[in-house]
Amino acid sequence: MHFSDYDQVWVLTHSRTPTPTGEEVGHMDDWAIMATAAHMGWGAKRVDADAFDGSEMVVGALNIICDFLPNISVPSAHFVVFDHHDPQNPTSKCSAHQLFEELVRQGLMREVPALMQEISAWDVLGPNSIPAENRPDPDKYFSILAAEPRDGFDSKTASFILTMLERSFSLRQLVDELFSSETAFGATARQIYDQIVQRREKALAEIVSGAVVQESPAGVRYATISQNPAGLLTELFSRLRVDVIIHPNERTKGAFSVVRDSNGRFANTPVAELVQLVPVDEDEDKPSIVFCHPGGFLLVVKPPFVVL
Repeated sequence: MHFSDYDQVWVLTHSRTPTPTGEEVGHMDDWAIMATAAHMGWGAKRVDADAFDGSEMVVGALNIICDFLPNISVPSAHFVVFDHHDPQNPTSKCSAHQLFEELVRQGLMREVPALMQEISAWDVLGPNSIPAENRPDPDKYFSILAAEPRDGFDSKTASFILTMLERSFSLRQLVDELFSSETAFGATARQIYDQIVQRREKALAEIVSGAVVQESPAGVRYATISQNPAGLLTELFSRLRVDVIIHPNERTKGAFSVVRDSNGRFANTPVAELVQLVPVDEDEDKPSIVFCHPGGFLLVVKPPFVVL
């Protein structure tokens, strides 16, 4: 399936989610995919991945679905999927990395940026999988993601982002270069950064005040919170003094993210070993695991479950 065989190409990726400080962010890989679509002159839109059934695909076009597994019973349009969330087909490469490899294979991109190795590790295995000196400032990182325009990138900004992606040797360098750039995108990111800093303490205080902290029979301290703590997890682990944080998953309704403190005493223990899923009934022989990150720091599950 060659992309250039189609008069229209549409990229579909999952919607962004609100952060405690009021911004909307996705992930680095789907953010890079949106920039790539604009650079290539393709259409692009974010969709509700949980409710996606294929009806939003464009008939007569090639639909490139990225960063989520579509639930399509009867396909009405041509589509291809680049994703790393399928437990039946585990991969260390994020969706953007897979898309770039295909673009290179088809002669539509010169080479896969070397930085994609680090971005894939960050996205698939978790931030602690890359050297500490290569990790970006969390607030700058989220300001870059939040600076994505609601109606998508324009081609000039998209080309600039991809150029910086090719030139950067670490995720920290990429974020710093984009953040400090004398571009409209950089100016927007800096404005968002100021807002994040101003709202951070209030957001942290609200989450901490509403957190329910418990200790499991084996001595694992865990906190249950009511919102997605994007960008605040490190500080929350420190303030709540817990080993695990449980919060509603931002992508799957009814599911919860169980996140391990990768700098804590269970840093080398997969979070799946700290949680036991309870079958819904006696006939239920498969636990309700939505996704288990290869890096071990994250498990997405549907209740009921208990911390061991």
